[in-house]
Amino acid sequence: MPPQQEPRAAARTAPVLLLLGALLYTSWTVEAVLPTGLSPLHSYVSELAAEGEPYGAFFRTADLLAGLLFLAGALTALLRQAPRGWALAGWAGLALFGAATAADSRLP
Repeated sequence: MPPQQEPRAAARTAPVLLLLGALLYTSWTVEAVLPTGLSPLHSYVSELAAEGEPYGAFFRTADLLAGLLFLAGALTALLRQAPRGWALAGWAGLALFGAATAADSRLP
C-alpha cells in the first residue's frame, strides 16, 4: 500500500469497528424470528441472554463481541486521533461502555 493511503485506511478502522459493534448490539431484534418463548410485550431484552434460555448463548456471544468491537473502535480512535476535551471524554466513555458490555455478557 502506498504511504499516502495508510492514514486513510487507519482512519476508517475505528468507524468500521464501531459499525460492526452497533450491528451486533442490535442482535436482540433477531428475537422477532426466533422461538424464544418470551413475550416481547412483557419481558425485558436482557432476559434473552439469561442462563437457561434457548438462545441465551447466542445473545451473550453477540453482546461480548459487540462490547469488544466498541472497545477496540474507541481505543483505536483514542490512539490515532489523540482527542482533547469533550472528544476525549466521549471516546473514553465509549471505551468504558464497550468494556462494561463485554463484562456484562459474561455475567448473565
